[in-house]
Amino acid sequence: MANAANSTQGQTAVTTTAAQLSTGQSNSASGLYLYALSGNTSTVYVGHSSSLATSGANIGFPLEPGKGLQVNVNNIDELWVISGGGSQSVGWMSA
Repeated sequence: MANAANSTQGQTAVTTTAAQLSTGQSNSASGLYLYALSGNTSTVYVGHSSSLATSGANIGFPLEPGKGLQVNVNNIDELWVISGGGSQSVGWMSA
């Protein structure tokens, strides 16, 4: 469970162009919790910049509307997101 006093959270707009989940954020000590907002109309894909930027959507980990996942990363900047279609949103919280 995340310690709210030490966590960082945010929401990121996701388009059909690969982009960093967040920039300038602190390290993630215990992991990162991600969720695709339930109002999304398309899948969001999560991955590394090189795989999403060169291959486009459908290559990263699929995150359906209303679904979430936990990822262990050293820095939030390591994750990139791309939409399978249209403008979507992803919420996140570091632990």
